[in-house]
Amino acid sequence: MKREVIRVEPLSTYLERWKAPTSAVTRHGDTIYVSGFPPFDPATGEVVNAPIERQTELVMETGRARVVQGGRMSAFGPKQT
Repeated sequence: MKREVIRVEPLSTYLERWKAPTSAVTRHGDTIYVSGFPPFDPATGEVVNAPIERQTELVMETGRARVVQGGRMSAFGPKQT
């Protein structure tokens, strides 16, 4: 099986701007791998300096977007560990 790197915009562009040596989502067969992300501001792509509750919301929102883009969203939402 060949691995497939999946771009998730605008998150993949944010990673490139930060010169992060990773991809947002990689698929290998029936499994997807999502990279951890900092709390990016969706409007600017900058890392948010906010209370931990807001940072957590942003990280969970981008995590969901990466799983959906990767094509493995279940009816109950992604399992994030």
